[in-house]
Amino acid sequence: MITFDAEKHEYRDKSGIVLPSVTQILSAVGLVSFDKVPGHVLDLAAERGHIVHYATELLDKGVLDESSIDPALVGYIDGYRKFLRDYRIAKFEAIERIISNSLGFAGTLDRLAVMSTGLRLLYDIKSGVKEPLAHQLQLTAYNISLPKKEQADELGCVYLDAGGTYQFEPYKEDRYGWLTVFNWYKWKTNKRIA
Repeated sequence: MITFDAEKHEYRDKSGIVLPSVTQILSAVGLVSFDKVPGHVLDLAAERGHIVHYATELLDKGVLDESSIDPALVGYIDGYRKFLRDYRIAKFEAIERIISNSLGFAGTLDRLAVMSTGLRLLYDIKSGVKEPLAHQLQLTAYNISLPKKEQADELGCVYLDAGGTYQFEPYKEDRYGWLTVFNWYKWKTNKRIA
């Protein structure tokens, strides 16, 4: 059983050991960096991302109160609705599911959905900048952490914008790429995890 402390953004296993998150690993090896972004811009983007993320979660659970959406963010939700329709999402197998891996990392996948074709789609919802390599490896880490019978047939990111549109970017699973990054992280931080 993995627990998550949202304030500290910290995952712990059942023994209380802190596990690095997928995002922390990608940041530690330099694949995700916000060093050049001014703090106030980063704070606004993070707040927008959190709100959009939560609104899409409520939408997918069928409990979104439309009147609660900030007018400045309506376009993001409209774009997400278009994605759901265009990709014919039939049902969700997981919404905001915490995953962990026997190697010693954890994270929270956004969605594992089944399309009307029967294919499983693991996707992340983004309202910021595209980071193709980091996003591909993030999705790979989530997918390989799922039980084999639950693993997705396709991976991708839904990039939303304020104009009410979206772009879906498919990514191929890169298991060896992720394992290389994870081992690099362990070496760089001198952690004995596995």
